[in-house]
Amino acid sequence: MDLVLSVHARRNPAECRRILREGGLVIVAVPAHDDLIELREAVQGERLERDRTAALIEEHRGRFEPVEQAEVRQRFDLDRDTLIQLLRGTYRGERQSVSPRVQALEYLEVTLASDIIVFRTS
Repeated sequence: MDLVLSVHARRNPAECRRILREGGLVIVAVPAHDDLIELREAVQGERLERDRTAALIEEHRGRFEPVEQAEVRQRFDLDRDTLIQLLRGTYRGERQSVSPRVQALEYLEVTLASDIIVFRTS
């Protein structure tokens, strides 16, 4: 294989390394520190930001070297139905503990953001 792509998914660096040729690439996109920050604040009641890039690089250390890094970010005005669908696509889902907050959602401007790192076999 020449390339493995992982977009907001679980990763297995050992298996990726096993199947990639020398010089092969792994492109990984993880949620950026402010991905869905407005929705998380509305549903969970707090605006927590998490940087996942350091852990991602460490997870691939010894098998891959990071060769490029980029950030993709866009804001969208979303209506209630779209916000509910977006929540269903996250691990947060429609937890009972936040159900009143989920039910109160009507409209929200939401940031969708990913950190992308390109790794090359080492």
